[in-house]
Amino acid sequence: MIEVEIDLWEVEADVRCITTNGTVTENGENIMGGGCAYEASSRYPGLPRAYGHLIQHFGNHVYLMPTKQPLVMFPTKEEIYLGASEELILKSAAELKALTLVYGWARVALPRPGCGLGGLDWADVRPLLDQVLWEDNYIILSYPEVEHGLGSSSIGI
Repeated sequence: MIEVEIDLWEVEADVRCITTNGTVTENGENIMGGGCAYEASSRYPGLPRAYGHLIQHFGNHVYLMPTKQPLVMFPTKEEIYLGASEELILKSAAELKALTLVYGWARVALPRPGCGLGGLDWADVRPLLDQVLWEDNYIILSYPEVEHGLGSSSIGI
């Protein structure tokens, strides 16, 4: 893994990962109310419904979304009101690795999963990712303002 401090939407990558939760509303949309999930839903208004549909039918997993810029949904929480789960992050990392191998991505951008709104410390999450995503094609993005609870990396929510 390579760690850089750069905006998710500015980094050069084949695919961008969006850290998410598994909560689906009554209208079938995934709740994407903060962080990079909020940014992604602002850029792609149909994303919450499309992702919610996948969660409802296939469960809370990593999914490649058919957006203009390829996005991978990377679950870190089972429910929006819960903190991030180290077990779910490890499972999501393994699923991301499988997609990387299938699609042959050379550069995969992933914000520090679970370390912003999920409430986990990077010192605890990094060793989990090191078990699976050790190759240099995984670019881990840090956003100091998000990690300290001050909002989004690029639009200041």
